[in-house]
Amino acid sequence: GLEHSNNRIIMGIHSVKEAINVRPKAIKQIWLKQDFLNNLSLKQISETAKSKNIKVLEKADQELKKIAESHQGAVAFVTENPQWKIEQWS
Repeated sequence: GLEHSNNRIIMGIHSVKEAINVRPKAIKQIWLKQDFLNNLSLKQISETAKSKNIKVLEKADQELKKIAESHQGAVAFVTENPQWKIEQWS
């Protein structure tokens, strides 16, 4: 499952956008909250992710909350790679 030990979760619109731009190949999938098409930032995340062949799933708000309290509607599951030492996510 995605809650596996070598996955990290990136939450929030800004952080997810940054992850897509910086290392799209590390992203397993992105969860966006239902009705994300009504939100410009989330819609942009969806479009950028799809253009980089990242799987985007639409999830209910309470499902996102289980993973990340302050998700802002966007959560990314990223594969951890020990070679990345400069991991500074705001």
